[in-house]
This record gives sequence, C-alpha cells and structure tokens, in this order.
Amino acid sequence: MMNLHRYLYVLALFVWLFAVPHGAFADELIHSFDSSIEVHTDATLSVTETIQYDFGAGSRHGIFRTLPTSHPEKGSMWYKDRVVRYDIARVERDGITEPYTLEEGSGEVTVKIGDPASTISGRHTYTISYVAHGALMYPKGEGPELYWNVTGNGWQVGIEQVRATLIDPDSILRMERSCYYGSVGENTSCRIVASTTGIMMSAQNLLPHQGMTVANALSSQVAVMKIEENNWKALFIFVGLPLGLILAFLYGTSVYRYRTKHKIDLPVVAQYEPYEGFLPMYAGALIDGKLDPRDITGGILYLAEQGYIKIKKTERKAFFLFEVEDYEFELLRTLDETILDASSREVLTLIFNTLTVGEKVALSTLASSKRSENQRTIRSLTKRINEDLVTAGFYEKAPIVSFSFNRIARYLKPLAMVTGLVLVFAAVAVGFIFLLFAVGIIVLPFLLSRKTEKGYEAINYLKGYKLYLSVAEKDRIAFHNAPSKSPTEFLKHLPYAIAFGVEKEWAEAFKDITIPAPDWYDGGASGGFSAVNLTSSIGAFSTAFASSSGSSSASSGGGSSGGGSGGGGGGSW
Repeated sequence: MMNLHRYLYVLALFVWLFAVPHGAFADELIHSFDSSIEVHTDATLSVTETIQYDFGAGSRHGIFRTLPTSHPEKGSMWYKDRVVRYDIARVERDGITEPYTLEEGSGEVTVKIGDPASTISGRHTYTISYVAHGALMYPKGEGPELYWNVTGNGWQVGIEQVRATLIDPDSILRMERSCYYGSVGENTSCRIVASTTGIMMSAQNLLPHQGMTVANALSSQVAVMKIEENNWKALFIFVGLPLGLILAFLYGTSVYRYRTKHKIDLPVVAQYEPYEGFLPMYAGALIDGKLDPRDITGGILYLAEQGYIKIKKTERKAFFLFEVEDYEFELLRTLDETILDASSREVLTLIFNTLTVGEKVALSTLASSKRSENQRTIRSLTKRINEDLVTAGFYEKAPIVSFSFNRIARYLKPLAMVTGLVLVFAAVAVGFIFLLFAVGIIVLPFLLSRKTEKGYEAINYLKGYKLYLSVAEKDRIAFHNAPSKSPTEFLKHLPYAIAFGVEKEWAEAFKDITIPAPDWYDGGASGGFSAVNLTSSIGAFSTAFASSSGSSSASSGGGSSGGGSGGGGGGSW
C-alpha cells in the first residue's frame, strides 16, 4: 500500500504533467538507461552508461550528464571532506565519438555532450564511460559496500527502462544485495537477477526526478579501503581563519583610529540643562549614534509641549472581547503659525495624513495604515538629521554621512561575501584576499563619517545630562547646585529623558510629587495624572513607531533511492 508521501508525489506529478508548461522537455524521453558497473579490488569503479535518449521533434545540441563529486560519508578527519573523482574514458553518440566538455560546479561535474554548432532530433544512443575513484562506502563496524545511485534523481525526463549490471572480475561481491527505485527516500525494491555475466538489477517506468540505486556488500579480505578527500576546511581553518583574524584586527584598528581621531578624554560631569539649541530628537541621535523610535517619541512629546499635539488616552476592544488601552493624537495648530524646523514637520507627517487642524489619529492604526509611507519618511528624517549635524560641525563632511552602519553595511556585505567565497572555494587566491582587505583598510574608513572635537564635547555634555536624568534619588545628594524638583522641571526634561531611554528613572524621582496634568495630555477615564503611568504609556508610543517605520531600536543494508554515492542527473541542451 502506498504511503502518504507517495500519494503526494503522484499528485505533484499530475500537476507537473498537465498544469505546468515544460518547454523543451515536454516531448523528450529516455527509452533505456543501461549501466555496466565493474568493481575492482583497488576500490575503483569502471562504469559504462548507455543512454537511449529521444529528443522528439525538438532540435537540441545533445545531452548533459551531471555526476556528484561529494561523498555522503564523513572524511577521515573532522577538517576533511570525502569526494568522488571521475576520469572520463570515452563519450559516443550512435557508436561514434562525440565532442563534449566538462564543467565543474559546486559539488558536481557536468559532462556536456554535443556540438554547439549543430542540432539533432529524434532518438539517439549515448555512451559514457568513466572510472570513479573513492566511490565505495565503508559503514562503521561493517565491511566495504557498493552503494551506488545508478541514474541519479536529477533527470528532467522520464525513463522507460533502467538496467544496472554489476560485474565482478575479482570475485569480491558478496550475496547481500538490494536495489531501490523511485523518488529520493523511497525504498521500493526493483528486480534482481543473477547470471553468469553478472548481477542485473532493473526497474521500469521511472518518472522525472525518480532514479534507481543499487547496494552490494563486498568482501573485506580483497577490497582495500581507499578514499578520496579534499583539504578545503583545513586550508580555511589553519590558513584562512588566522589570516582573516589578523586582517580583521588590522582593519578594525584602522577604522577605530580614523573614527576617533578627534576624541577627547574628559570626565562626565552632571549637567542640569539640555545642550544649548539641541532638540530632544537630535540629542538622542547624537549620543548613541543612531536615530531610533525613542528619539522620535521624544520629538513628539516636545511638539506636544509646544502646543502642536494633544494626546488622549482611550480604550478599544481587542477581538471584540477585551478592553485595551489606546491613544489618540490630535493636531492643534497649523504648521505656519510659528517657525517650525523641517525635521519636526516630518515627525508630524509620521502621525497625521492631511496635517489639518483637528485631524485625529489612533496610535493603534499607525503600524498598519502608514507603514510603507513612514519607512520613506524615517529615511528622509535620518538623512536630514545627518546633514544638520554635519552642517552644525558635530560631524565632518564625508561621502557617506551616517550615525550607524546600516548604510555602510550595503558596502560591507558584498566585500564579506566575496571574501568568504574566496576563502572557502578559492583558497589558492590568497593574494586576492590580501588585496581585498588592503583596499578595505585603506579606502573604506575614509567613507565613514567621524565626529569632530565639537561633536565629542557635545556628547560628553549630553552624557552628563543623561546622568542627571537617570540617577536614583539617594544618589542626587552628590550633585551640587542641582535644581529643585518641580512639576515644570519634570515636563521640561521629559522629552530628553525619553530620547535617552531613562524616562522611567526620571519619573521615579517625581513619584511623590503631585504633577498637574499638562494641557497636551488627557488621561481619559483613568483619572489623575501620574508621572510613572505616563512614562509607562510612552513605551507603547515607541513600540508603535518602531512597527510603523519598519525599524527597530536594537542594533537590528537499509537504504533507499537517491542514497549512496554516484547519482546526479541530466537532460538536454
């Protein structure tokens, strides 16, 4: 009885046959695939494949046959991979030598047969003879074994008849043998017949991507253990990895020295006022080197204090059952009533659609309704802030102006990918690796913007300001001339505390002080104003804007068909 995955395969095949256009392979078929496999005591296989291929009415140059060069068993050492090596002896079409080329790819070699200057059609017989080295299996605790995928499961056309004949000139085949056909992983047995010329195993009517695999135990007394391996891993681990670490250290040192050229070593002293002329969003972006959702939230609270926005706490039903908190933003003033900087205007466009007085927007709708639009606005806002900080003298002008490595990563990723490919697949080109890193060490740092001395002085001041906003009440006695706590003091510094990520610590210092609800905030049915409750609500603002903008605040014997060595597949070209 067919199991479930075979039913699914038949269904998929039906769709493949009748619903999917097959182009050049629609009328093609392999009438017979005969493989003669001679097993030798030196662990080599002499294989001759005779393939009767029918091109139908189509015009093709010939066929191609892919042979895997990777071996399913592990190598003798953890840093080695087992491989199968092929020596092509002859290639014929209809009994006459046919031109062919060998194309090596990742884990396989392709024998491309035919003349690119001419085409053929109809039925033709191809013969491919080759010697396979390192193809035998050596199961742990057992003797050697021939476990060979005769046809491979990669043929793009069906095969009417498959026959594999095992030839034993040195009498090393034992009686334990089996044969399987079907899709990869299936273990349907095929027909096995012993004769004076060898052991014949056969199957019929294989569909595209089905194949036949044979297995036969070998006498350990006369079959030597001989395997083929490569040392790519060893070359990478013992040469490429240390070299890469050294070059990465040199590169990192070069970048660090370049970017911190103007760095100053000053103690952090508590500051009680914002940096002169610096809005919360700019302060948050400069101190940690990136524009993130909490910086934008600080900018929103600043605009609310300036009378542009009113925030009202509301409730809505989730899943028609539960009451959950929500917030409503209302635009109170037109943008031309007073001078408003361009970055603050862009912040307002993150919330409101029309920018008309009286427009109201629910916080819960931002993440879904304006996602793609807000992504563009965030990119524009980041660029504007970058340019403003360069113009103000906090960063040097550079071809690439950025606080973070988000944009630089687009330049580093191709470099890393090319380097990785060279290390793993082309370690012979070590000189190219040196050149690649040399160019990166010399050129790339100069594409990065770096802070000026004024920039480092501003960051030092902002760290002192953050210190004042974040310390616990018991530690404030160490401050000299600190202003007394008052409701106006809390609201004045709150947007900066949000941008620095210390709003909870700032609110905790005011938990015992009665703070009247500001004009821009309506607590709804919840009643009185609470500094701690407000700062908890602000966390929802940042989360919503992170989702809306698409950004994040984080640095964001048993066997089966298809088993064994051999295999591959083929088709026409």
